[in-house]
Amino acid sequence: MNALRLASTSPLTQVKRNCRTWLIGSISLVLLTLTLSSPLSAQECTVSHDILQGDPAPCHGVLWPNEATEEAILLKAVVMPKLKVDLEHLQGLMVLEKKTHGELMQACEGELRDTRDLLTQAMGLSATPWYKEPVFVAGVSFVVGAAVTVLIARAL
Repeated sequence: MNALRLASTSPLTQVKRNCRTWLIGSISLVLLTLTLSSPLSAQECTVSHDILQGDPAPCHGVLWPNEATEEAILLKAVVMPKLKVDLEHLQGLMVLEKKTHGELMQACEGELRDTRDLLTQAMGLSATPWYKEPVFVAGVSFVVGAAVTVLIARAL
């Protein structure tokens, strides 16, 4: 019996016991840390969150609350189709207004042309522009000829 006691209290046995105790304590500490830092300790999600990949979630459960889901379904089912119908209606109105304004512009341009022709006939003027009139061309030719003559005379 004494031999058994001596064997059980040998330094090697004590080191083995200390190692086992240290290993069990370390494992317990790691498990305790993991348990306390688990996402289950987070609060229930009440608003939606932006989360980057790899970041821990700020809350547990669905990260998109039920109210936001209901709102998204309502928007998709009711509001979006109504907006599409409104858009199509407004596009149709815009096409009609563009056509009406185009026709009105053409009518105004025609009336302006007719009025200009009537005024030209009433005043006895020709329809040629002022810069194509013979009086203008002759005057400009005279001035250009005089200027060229003066320049040539100075150069000699």
